[in-house]
Amino acid sequence: MGSLERAVWESAAAESGGAGGEPVISIDAIEAAVAEAFNVSRRDLSGGRTPLRINDYPTCVRQARKAATYLSRKLTDEPAARVGARFGFAASTVSGVPKLVERLVDSDPEFAACLGGALRRLQAPLGHAGDNGKTR
Repeated sequence: MGSLERAVWESAAAESGGAGGEPVISIDAIEAAVAEAFNVSRRDLSGGRTPLRINDYPTCVRQARKAATYLSRKLTDEPAARVGARFGFAASTVSGVPKLVERLVDSDPEFAACLGGALRRLQAPLGHAGDNGKTR
């Protein structure tokens, strides 16, 4: 997982027009990539839009939300509070997500494959400048 994340980061830095060669990846792009990779809706990923409590969500939705939170923290400069608000977590919870996701990658091959799929979806538009810069 680490090498795939590095590959996305390096590709994004090489292709982006961001300051200092840093990648320009939006939370919207991450949300779209994760929703597709985990086969959930974008609405499922956003917090606070359902009568279900977080522990009542199906496992695939809980895992997708963790993956989206993880990628948003790793690949954007957005603060934990904004990422948490987007995906229904408190800022303090967001800070613990990276270790949780790393454990999931090590213990759950299906989760690791879905996370890798989301990373590849994020990498694809960055490697194709002729796609009008679309990330969704």
